[in-house]
Amino acid sequence: MKLTKTPVFKTLLMMALPMSWGIFSVIGFNLADTYFIGNIGKTELAAISLTFPVVTFFASMALGVATAGSSIISRALGRKDYELVRRLTSDTLIFALLLVVIFVFIGLCTMEPVFRLLGADDKLMPIIKDYMSIWYPGMVFVALPMAGNGAIRAQGDTKTASIIMMVAAITNVILDPILIFGLGPIPSMGIKGAAWATVIARAFTMIASIGVLHFKYRMLDFRFPKASEAISSWKKILFIGIPAAGANIITPLALSLSTAIVARMGQESIAAFGVVSRIESFALIFILAVSSSMGPIVGQNFGAQKIDRIKKALNSSIMIALVWSAFMAFALSNFGSYLMPLFNEDPEVVSLGALYFQIVPISFGFLGMRLIACSSFNAMGKPFSSTLLVIFNMVVLYLPLVFLGSKFYGMKGVFYAGAVSNLIAGIFGFYFIRSAIRLHDVS
Repeated sequence: MKLTKTPVFKTLLMMALPMSWGIFSVIGFNLADTYFIGNIGKTELAAISLTFPVVTFFASMALGVATAGSSIISRALGRKDYELVRRLTSDTLIFALLLVVIFVFIGLCTMEPVFRLLGADDKLMPIIKDYMSIWYPGMVFVALPMAGNGAIRAQGDTKTASIIMMVAAITNVILDPILIFGLGPIPSMGIKGAAWATVIARAFTMIASIGVLHFKYRMLDFRFPKASEAISSWKKILFIGIPAAGANIITPLALSLSTAIVARMGQESIAAFGVVSRIESFALIFILAVSSSMGPIVGQNFGAQKIDRIKKALNSSIMIALVWSAFMAFALSNFGSYLMPLFNEDPEVVSLGALYFQIVPISFGFLGMRLIACSSFNAMGKPFSSTLLVIFNMVVLYLPLVFLGSKFYGMKGVFYAGAVSNLIAGIFGFYFIRSAIRLHDVS
């Protein structure tokens, strides 16, 4: 899709709608794993919970590469340098593969000390090893499809990228019960079955994404690259990928720390916080889709130096985020309390959830403004500005406000901390990205 010519608002919507289904499928993928592993037993669920920080870390690294690849490829597409597009796409995949080989080796060699540090005891450690000894080598099927899908999105084709993500989720949901509990001649494999289901599902996505890049878009260059070409590409990837990966790690880390603060206020508080966080992840899907769709639009138009179109895309995306936020605020404030008993029927938990729905959702649009600004900065090749925004939001604002809010106002203070940090970071992000765009417009 030539994102330098198509109508901006219509294009943004046409890209965001399928992308929202792709993001939904990723959330469904994780929920399915948690559900089926929980049916094996509490011990297995506890063990798999301890793998989340490690899995999140490696996924953040892979996502950083994908973000970098999408950024540099979309800008090359905007300049219509198609030979460079093929070189950059191929070098991104090669870089992702080399990164995986290094991380797999490190992961397998450090499994015991890392998970002991995270709190694994003698009962959990064998289960974790059973799972991660399969998951680590299977990382190749996680990193390469992420990089491949990033390149596909750089073309503006979020539909194909989303279909690939959805196929992975459906495959995982089908394979999980079969491989975990057994079916016919297939023996029960328990936690190993969950790992194999994930690896097989991801393998399908790798084949599909590489197939699309080669057969549909002709974006792969099978010539053995010159050392100078590869190093040049990898420098560009690292320049964006490292800060992007860091930003991806900061958010879950900050949320983990805020969860630890909330846990001190009692079981009802932590239960309510966990439930509303799950509901929030679904409520934010469309905003996340819009911010993800901004990357290719900004990247291609930045490469073509069509700054006016970037301004239009920025205004359109923020308008969509604010309208969606108003809709979700109305829906959750009036009907959100009916969702709480589906997860936990405790009256105090339900009451805390209802309080959250009255405070936080109205700020979703401002969170969207920050996400859109971060995506735009990465697409323009300014990853440190994006990372600065994440640090400002999560470290400078959110965590101190959660600490103070919980200390003086309990859970109400925690909820206001989320809303206020979203509001301030969103407004700051909007003016930050507008200033950056204006500088390029002047130049």
